[in-house]
Order: sequence, then structure tokens, then C-alpha cells
Amino acid sequence: MSSPRPRVITKAVLAAAVAAAGLSLLSGGPTPTRADTPYFQGFETDTSGWSTQSGSTVTRYASNNMSSPVGAIAAANGGYYAVITNVPDSYQTGYGMGGYSLYGGASSSYPGPFTQSVSVYVSTGWTPPTISGTAAFWIDTVPSDIYGNPIFGGGTYNPGTNLTQSMENDFAFFVPGNGKVTVAALNDPSNHAIATITQSGWYTFAMSVYKTAGGYTGENMTVYNGGAPMNADGTNSGGLVAGETPQTFTFAGDPSYDLGGNGYVWFTVWQNGFNSNDMAIDNVQTTPEPATLSLLALGGLGLLARRRRRKVAVT
Repeated sequence: MSSPRPRVITKAVLAAAVAAAGLSLLSGGPTPTRADTPYFQGFETDTSGWSTQSGSTVTRYASNNMSSPVGAIAAANGGYYAVITNVPDSYQTGYGMGGYSLYGGASSSYPGPFTQSVSVYVSTGWTPPTISGTAAFWIDTVPSDIYGNPIFGGGTYNPGTNLTQSMENDFAFFVPGNGKVTVAALNDPSNHAIATITQSGWYTFAMSVYKTAGGYTGENMTVYNGGAPMNADGTNSGGLVAGETPQTFTFAGDPSYDLGGNGYVWFTVWQNGFNSNDMAIDNVQTTPEPATLSLLALGGLGLLARRRRRKVAVT
């Protein structure tokens, strides 16, 4: 029997999915934005700021609660965490999505270099997804433009700006069932490996956004051990995963003067049934940029991001 075909998702399909999810997309004018202040949701008192969709849910659990669908795990930080559920969506059979956060509201104002992040409990004992060779799920994360719209599509997707490339990069999780979980930065034309996780536990997934010395926009994608929240300066106490290669992208077609602030984090392209459609999350957060990233921005390092046609497959 032949192996399943890689899942190919075009921009039109993804745009329709985002629109269906109710995320802030372009309608020809500015969208509501929040004040440019750090945001943090650790689920200690409620689940506000996490938006469910199409029947998905978000539920708080105390540390070591035996009734949690993900097991009696401790919170990444504090005494509580949340479990989100995946529900099938309408744009492709076999996949769903588990809700999203706008970090208190998408921001149209660039606050200086910043990081948007979320902590996830990763199990090396996860059963492989039904469709082998493709990602089990994505953490989809983007910044916003000067109108508070996510920099998501290519071409003239962000009217009123000169942004011609998507700044969407995804943490794609590959689960082969060998006691390891590989996390890649999904950016065309291929998956760029970041880290291989060999121990179950909490991990923090961070995307840092900045303006380069050349006047363009850039992103860093990093995985941190332990699931600790980001520090006030954008650093993290957990340190990098052993053997990790953080990924950097420079968007040489996109002038930085059209870059706004935070966008969203969204659990999507989640294979239906994977991990019983449950995922533990904590520390949904935006913070200032780490000082080391400023040096990176000044150096103008990075990979050229191409106009995207996304293919999710192990290469």
C-alpha cells in the first residue's frame, strides 16, 4: 500500500480556515487593537483570552489533578494549567484546530523587538498520528501589521502596507512513535529542524520578532526546556534543548516600517484523534525581546523567506 500523500495547504485554504476561526483578517480597514503592554495568561484564576471555536474547549486543571485528560501532571508554572481540545474543522478532512489567543488583542503598534510564546506539555510516549510522515499538530504564530492584521498571506494580502510575504511560521510536531518528538520550524520551502525532544515534560515555544538593521523584518524560533515563562527581558531560565538549532528568518521583501506588534498563537493542523484530542498548555505570553536577538538583528543574519505554498512532510 502506498504511503499517504503529504498534506498540501495553499494560502487560500489557510485564509479560509483563519476566517472561519474568527481570527482578525483583513476587511479593508484597521481592526481592534490592544495597548502595547506585556501579556500573560497562566490560567491561575480563569481561561480568559483563550478563544475556542467550533466546539473546542479550554478547561483549567490544578497540578496533579487525576481527572485531567492528559494525566496527573504538574503545571508548568504556578498551580494551574489549561487543557485545550481539538475539533474537526471544515476545510480539510482528518484535521482540526484547538483554539487561539490574540494575547489580549492584536497590536498595530510596534513596541520594539518582542517575543510571543506558549508552554506545552510534550510526551515522548505519544502515539503517532493516523497520517504518518506528517506533523501531528502545529503551533501557528504570527505578528501583526500596522493595522493590527496578522501578517499571514502573500502578495497584497495586507492592503495599505508594503508587506508581500507571510510572516507566519509554525512549530510543527513530528511524532514517529520512537520515544522522540521532533519540532521543526515550518517555513517554505522545507521544514527547518529546531529540536528533538527525548524527555516528557513542559517546553516553551517562542517566536521573537524584530526589525533588522537593513530595514526589513525578522523572526527567531526557539524551544526552551522546562516550560518556564519568559523573563521580562525575553530570556528564559530553562535553556535550550540539547542539540537545538534555533531558526532565524529574514523577510527581505517586507519593509519594517509596516510591522506592528503581536498577532496570535493558534493550535491548528491538528490531526483528529491525536493525543485523544487533548493538549496541555500554560504561560501564554508576550514579552520584550532578548538582548541577544538585538545583536542578531543588527547582524542582518537569517534565511530568505519565500512566498509560501506549504507542504507538511518529513524531508
